[in-house]
Parts: sequence; structure tokens; C-alpha cells
Amino acid sequence: MKHRKLLIFLLSFIAVLACFLLIGSIGKAESEEHCRESHQKQTPSPTDASQLHDHDAEDEHDEHDHAAEADYPEGTLFLSAAQQQEGGLKIAAAENGVLAETLELLGEIRLHPSCSVHVVPPIPGFIRTLNVKAGDIVHPGKELLTLFSPELAELKCDYLEKKRSSELARLTFERKEFLRKEKIGLEADWQEAKFNLESALSAQQLASQRLLALGLPQGELNELERQHPASYGIFPVVAPQHGVILEQTASLGSRVEHETVLVIADLREMQADFQVPLRQLEHLQIGQNISVSTLDGTAVDGIISLISPAVNPANQTVTVSVMIPNPDGRWRQGLFVRGEGTLHGKRTALIVPDEAVLELDQQRVVFVSLGGEAFTPRKIRCGKQSSGKIEILEGLEAGEPIVIAGAFVLKAMKETRGLDSHAGHGH
Repeated sequence: MKHRKLLIFLLSFIAVLACFLLIGSIGKAESEEHCRESHQKQTPSPTDASQLHDHDAEDEHDEHDHAAEADYPEGTLFLSAAQQQEGGLKIAAAENGVLAETLELLGEIRLHPSCSVHVVPPIPGFIRTLNVKAGDIVHPGKELLTLFSPELAELKCDYLEKKRSSELARLTFERKEFLRKEKIGLEADWQEAKFNLESALSAQQLASQRLLALGLPQGELNELERQHPASYGIFPVVAPQHGVILEQTASLGSRVEHETVLVIADLREMQADFQVPLRQLEHLQIGQNISVSTLDGTAVDGIISLISPAVNPANQTVTVSVMIPNPDGRWRQGLFVRGEGTLHGKRTALIVPDEAVLELDQQRVVFVSLGGEAFTPRKIRCGKQSSGKIEILEGLEAGEPIVIAGAFVLKAMKETRGLDSHAGHGH
């Protein structure tokens, strides 16, 4: 019994010892694995080392860029040389120059009264044909429409009747004249025949004048007897001048009676009317050259044709009319325009091309070159504008380099900078 208990004790001791040995070997293996992993983390691979180097270089480049930009004013834009060339940027120094004294006017384009005509048929009638419409260009003599006029037919018939009566009176007078010479007829009969002939000729002359006053050609009047009676009431209305049909107030088949059916205007020359204060009239005179321009900058030279003798009592101004050429039709009635008249005086001022001045955030600016790729917007106060030049009153000094062409590229970059934090970098 004792030997059996001793054997069980020895077996239990051996089993416990084996377990301790097994646990020790597993712990040693885990420790070695942990050491290897620590060593790998501390020693980077060649690929990881390269990536780490590139990242450090990029950080160093960004830090260099930010350090460089920090040397410029806030809001500076950067544009590489290639981008400047592509955008057409030109840089020049702001300079003092001679600025002519000018008188600035505001006005409106109108039709000159002598360049438009209202087409009014001279006789009542019904519109039988209508050959034009608003916007068509017509030339003198072009048939615009034809009327059928019962009144015209009646006048023609009356003329033919008066003509036949005068022919009959002429034959009667000639017969009485022959008898008088032969001392056969009575003197009283001859006197009566003469009076009747003179009355018939007067009536015929009056009838013909009525037709000629309507515009009927003398040649057509002479050939009236050869015409068919059905055409007596047909009256063609022709264009009295070259121009464009501005208005068409009548329609086919309508009856017109001494009213405007068409308005034709010659738009090859227009009139710009300016309201000028009384104190400025002394600088203007008939025949003086005035530069007229639209709000978008299109300009043309005109000549003062009228300085009204009347004063507008509402604002104490006088209408000054300037005639301008309009061969391509771009100057339209109702268009608002500026006028600029050059006065005798001249003065020196800081001037820049008008292309260099832009509007940014509701303020007028120029872009100043800071050297190299850097540009900054500069707020300015402008004076008078003349012949493509703008006077600078504040915000810029003579000699400062500014962008005189292509500045809209920088303006676009500035406007989009708030949408993209990297806008404005030309790298």
C-alpha cells in the first residue's frame, strides 16, 4: 500500500514538472518574437526609408513656399512666367503724361428729324397689296404697297370727261372761227365758242392738276385713255427715300384715309442729344468735334449740328445735338451714350491705360507687380478719362510697375481665391 502511494506521488511530481518546462519554453519563444518585431520597427526598410525621405522633402518645400509667401502682402497672387505669357500679361511703369481738359456729357441716341419720313397715301383707299414689312431696307422708288381707291377712279373719269369736253369745244370754236373768217357766222357765236373753249380747257387743267398732285406721272396721265377702266382706281405708293421700315401701322385689306401706314428712317446717320448745363455752353460751338461712346467703350467722332436756343425749365439745361455716322447700324435709337469734348487747356497727370483699371469687390483697382511671379491688387481713385487713358488721383505712384494688359487673368484668380484656398499659386 505504501509503495502504491509513493508511485502515485512520483508520477504526479513528474507531470507537474513537465508542465512547468512546457510553459517556460512557450514564454521564451514569445519573448524572442517580440524582440524581432521591435527590431524591425526600429530599422525601416529601404522602401519605407525612401518614402519617409520624400515626405520630409515635401514638408520642407511647403515650409519654404509659405516662408517665401509670408514676405509679400496679404492677398498677393503668384503667376509663373509661363502662365503670364499664356495670359498675355504686359507690365509697364505708371507714368505722368499730358491729359487734355475735356467736357464730359451724357445723352441718348435719337433719329434725326430730317432722316425719317411718314408714308401717308395722298388719297383714301383700300390696301390691295403690301410688299414690305418692318425691318426691310428700301430704296427710293421701290413700290411699298398698292391702293384701290374709288376716289382716284372718279378723278380719272372726271379728267377724261373734261378732256373730251375741251376737244369738242375746240372743234366748235374752229368751225365758228372758219365761219367768222368767211363772214358767214355771227360774231356773237364766235365769242360764245371761244368762251366755251377757254372754260373747257380750264376745267381739263384743273382735273389734271388734281391727279398730278396725287403723284400720278405726267406720262401716265397722257396715256390714261389707253388704260383699261378697271385699273383706274389702282394707286401705287413708292418709297420716297432710302431707309429701313421702322413701323408698319396698316394691314392688308384695311382702308386708309390721310394716315401714316409706314415709317421709313435713314439710319446711316444718327443724332446724339446731350443735356448740357448752362455754365458749360461757353465751351461748345456748332461744328465742334465730340467723341461719342457707348457704355461698353465703342466710340465714334461726331460734329455738333445744333445748340438749342431753348432752355429746359425743369433742369436748366440746353439740348446739344451731335451728328454721328452709322454705316453698320450699331448706333440704335434710345441707346445711352457718353460725349467728350476736348477743351483748350492741358495739364500733367499720372495716367494709365484704361485696360489696366478693373473693378474688384465694387472698387477700382490696378495690379501692381512685386517682381517675379508676385502681383497684388491696389485700390485707386480715378479722375478723368480721355483717349483710352485714365487719370489716377490716389493709390499709385509714378514709376510703379503695373499690369497694363491681361489683368483680367489676375482678377479671375482673385475672385476664385475664396473658393479654393490654393488659388493664386502659379507653381
